Amino acid sequence: MPPAPPLTDGAEAPPAGATDCHFHVYDAGRAPGADVAAYLALQRRLGLSRGVLVQPSAYGFDNGLHLAALRTLGRDRFRLVAVLPPDVPDAELARLHAEGVRGVRFNLKLGGPLRMDDLAPMARRLAPLGWHCQANIGPAQLVEAVGLLRRLPCRLVLDHLGQVPQPGGVRSEAFAALRTLLDRGNTWVKLSGPYITSRTGPPGYADAGEVAAAIGRAAPERGRWGPVRP
Repeated sequence: MPPAPPLTDGAEAPPAGATDCHFHVYDAGRAPGADVAAYLALQRRLGLSRGVLVQPSAYGFDNGLHLAALRTLGRDRFRLVAVLPPDVPDAELARLHAEGVRGVRFNLKLGGPLRMDDLAPMARRLAPLGWHCQANIGPAQLVEAVGLLRRLPCRLVLDHLGQVPQPGGVRSEAFAALRTLLDRGNTWVKLSGPYITSRTGPPGYADAGEVAAAIGRAAPERGRWGPVRP
């Protein structure tokens, strides 16, 4: 198949090994045109090499679609962040590790199947595997839970710029909590979804961009890029 045209004429090609760290796929009944084939077309257009599938809350604990997508995409270049029940057996964790799963997602802001109380017990089980907990967490939740999050024994990844609210942005309590976690050195942040919190809006999302730039200054090696809408 010939390569698709670039998103922006004259844009620089991404570096070798460039990775999309946050994308979902869906079956035709839920979101037509959001399957593996559509993602691969987008990947070619963006010039990316690798990616991280993220299980969306719409499928609950059923990771079947995304595990199948991972097999199609190839475990040599892709990984999966799954959604797993708190009582998942150790043998199942080992099986999923072999499949290419490397984290568990907590959609705390939108009421996913996992809850805040599940975080610490799950983190203790994931740490020996080298997995991470990934959290989509609202700003008030982040402020309230910062002590708990600091104590997690495994790595923590926060979705969508940490959901830092606008217009407060870098002056908000949520950003202060985010900086506390970044300064601990065990937290990564997805530089994704600027449209979720932005008040200034497209095309520049300047207010969300200020948050992204501040994250980049604080911990440039722990920002993770994800271009695709959830």
